[in-house]
Amino acid sequence: CSSTRGNIEHAHLRAVVNVRPMQLHHPEPFSARWRAHWIWHEPPAITTETATRAVLADPRDTVALLRRRVELTSVPAEAPCRIWADGRYVLRVNGTEVARGPVRSDPRRAHYDVVDLAPHLRLGTNVLAVTARHFGTATSWWAPVPPSYTLGAGSVVLEACLGDRWVVTDHEWVCRPGSAWTPVPVPGDVACLPLESFDAREHPHGWELPAFDDSSWPPVVEITPLHTGAHGDPAPPSEPFGMLAPPVR
Repeated sequence: CSSTRGNIEHAHLRAVVNVRPMQLHHPEPFSARWRAHWIWHEPPAITTETATRAVLADPRDTVALLRRRVELTSVPAEAPCRIWADGRYVLRVNGTEVARGPVRSDPRRAHYDVVDLAPHLRLGTNVLAVTARHFGTATSWWAPVPPSYTLGAGSVVLEACLGDRWVVTDHEWVCRPGSAWTPVPVPGDVACLPLESFDAREHPHGWELPAFDDSSWPPVVEITPLHTGAHGDPAPPSEPFGMLAPPVR
């Protein structure tokens, strides 16, 4: 019995030693450095308790509607797109939902999502539309990050390779607050699902479609990541999120 037990333990040790951690790689054509800038529908609502400790000035449930027109003279065979949001997002192309996320994770080790936009693109005018939600306070399904001087109060970053051009989140996007949603206090229940209070009368129906008139919508706010020791690079990697990790799905 002693000899058999020893053989089993030795085999288990070999198996453990031979285990290799899963390696995630940035899929082509992406890398750790992004081209896109952080955007939101309003300036970051962040203040400071001390010279080095930033806190949310108004930690509330907020929804943003972010929209970008794209003119295409040809539709690429593939149009890889990656996206991440500080909270939750729904990405639509010409009115069709193509992605929803991001994957739940530690906000300091967050994973972005990747989706191919090509099947949903067409000649002429296209619209990328992002509905983004920042919960403001911790919930049973979402953990906030300790904010920097400018990030941690809601933000979105997206970039897509459409043939020979890149479309990224920047000042060319337009936005408006999701006024149809009223903030709802989140119960402290572990099993509580996300709650929404939505007034359809206040919603700009059809805003995800190319024919929608967005001429009155203001441009988004580009967020420059600032923290102690920051160098002002507008694109990720950025504190407090660090490097956004490759997708896991």
